[in-house]
Amino acid sequence: LPFIGIFIFTTLANSGRTLFKFIILILLFTVLLIFWWLQTLFQYEHTYSIQNNVIAFITYGSFILLIVLPKIAVSDKQRYIILTRYFLVFQSIIGIFQILMQSFVLNKGFDGASGDVVQGTLNIFSFISKDQRNFNNVIFAINLVFLIFFYLPFAFVQKKFKYILLGLLALLFASVMHVITTFLCSIIITTFIFYFNRFSKRLILMSFLIVFLGISMLSVLYYFQPKNLNLFQNYFNQFYELRNPKVIVTKRTLVDLTNEEPRFILFGLGLGQFSSRASLIGTGRYFGNFNNPSPILPFLSNEYSSYFKDYIFDLWHHYENHPETYGGSAMSKPFYSILSLITEIGIIPAFLIFLFLLRFIFKLRSFFADKRNPYLQRLYAFIISSTIWFLFIISFVENYLEVTQAILVGLLLIKIFNPLNAVTHENSTNSQQIH
Repeated sequence: LPFIGIFIFTTLANSGRTLFKFIILILLFTVLLIFWWLQTLFQYEHTYSIQNNVIAFITYGSFILLIVLPKIAVSDKQRYIILTRYFLVFQSIIGIFQILMQSFVLNKGFDGASGDVVQGTLNIFSFISKDQRNFNNVIFAINLVFLIFFYLPFAFVQKKFKYILLGLLALLFASVMHVITTFLCSIIITTFIFYFNRFSKRLILMSFLIVFLGISMLSVLYYFQPKNLNLFQNYFNQFYELRNPKVIVTKRTLVDLTNEEPRFILFGLGLGQFSSRASLIGTGRYFGNFNNPSPILPFLSNEYSSYFKDYIFDLWHHYENHPETYGGSAMSKPFYSILSLITEIGIIPAFLIFLFLLRFIFKLRSFFADKRNPYLQRLYAFIISSTIWFLFIISFVENYLEVTQAILVGLLLIKIFNPLNAVTHENSTNSQQIH
């Protein structure tokens, strides 16, 4: 989809600059591919998958689209606020309808894995589906967070929160615990950064609202879905006892892989060569039946690097073949985006990306602190910071940075509502005229 978007935009807008950026990215990627391949060319004990390199270029397509698209004009933002509200209401109503059908019509109750049926338009009739072990529920919850985030500033300006409350209710019923927890944590982190050294009534009010929101959401979960809330105890025990696959693969990477291949710290092993989604797809086991692999396309073979085989495969095999222990939970999968980035592009490049994001967040903080800027735009600075922290934290749970369906909407909304692209110090009354 991101590449279709690039093609359509380049064609309709006749944007030579967008095409130029895309070509430069392809050339840069080709240079890196050759560099990573040459690193292992004469190391006969290691295998390297160029095919998985190409798959990685596709799975990271959301960021490629974000990079090549131009800035969004300020005058276009009002229509996106209205569209955001439309999708927020539409998806929330469908999600709530799905769990009500599951709970009352089919008489399966709210507890247990009932939240898995909340999938929005990804599967409207999810409540009658036999297999709920898919990604739709998580993708729905993540996109709902984005919609709540980017409609929230307008709700503050208008002092109308009914659609936000509807979205929060649907998010709670979806009961994706790590998404709900990350949603709250991202707001807390942004509040701390934006109000640090500024003790004021607004800070007290924000702290009170966040605490109230957290307690309210946990109370609703405890009342309707106590089994899901109790999963926290199970995850804590797994991590504390060092038997969670995520803990094991992290230890292997930081200790064993570092000792065997210290060069990965500087240059990485290459995209698609370790724990990324591209690497998993390349095995032919990621989609469909794990124990009966088949290539994703007829002309592709099942490939994976020796690093994947030595450090990842056995843990992944154990996870997939013990659903009674892990239940398909993302919290127990032996891979996640942060691990994939630091191993495949290198710790130093990954750290530089993190510094770039911090610099961007502190620019947003400065914009937020300048009261000459329009109030609505200042609120969007807060929300974009929260969205970035949200994406960063969930990257410790799964390979979300390669799941286009999960992150593309959030990245596009960041692009659209970025207040640093706006003309500052304008009269804020325009922001009050959206109805």
